[in-house]
Amino acid sequence: MLLMAAVIGLAAAGCGSAGATVDPSFAGAEATVRAVNLAFAPTQVTLPAGTPLRIILDNADTSVPHNVAVTRDGTEIAKGPIISGPARAETRFGPLTAGSYTFVCDVHPTMTGTLTITP
Repeated sequence: MLLMAAVIGLAAAGCGSAGATVDPSFAGAEATVRAVNLAFAPTQVTLPAGTPLRIILDNADTSVPHNVAVTRDGTEIAKGPIISGPARAETRFGPLTAGSYTFVCDVHPTMTGTLTITP
């Protein structure tokens, strides 16, 4: 019974709103972007080329929906779930080639940032 409670507790620990999760066993490069006061922080993120990638969205805006979508030259590369804060969710993508990409909140298009992929 105690083991069952521990397993349920561990499963629930990674969950945010709407069933969004952050996988602690992810093997790749990652960055965390916080959504607070309808803005991303930081707005500049750098990750390496040639490896699986993820951005973890830490939505600190209580009851406000946000997500992270990654684009390049108007083409969507990845889109994370829309979650209402406070909550966390991940967006997985890549590997990507070196260059400059954009990340944006689909709900609030003025929330943007730059993702730089380095060789």
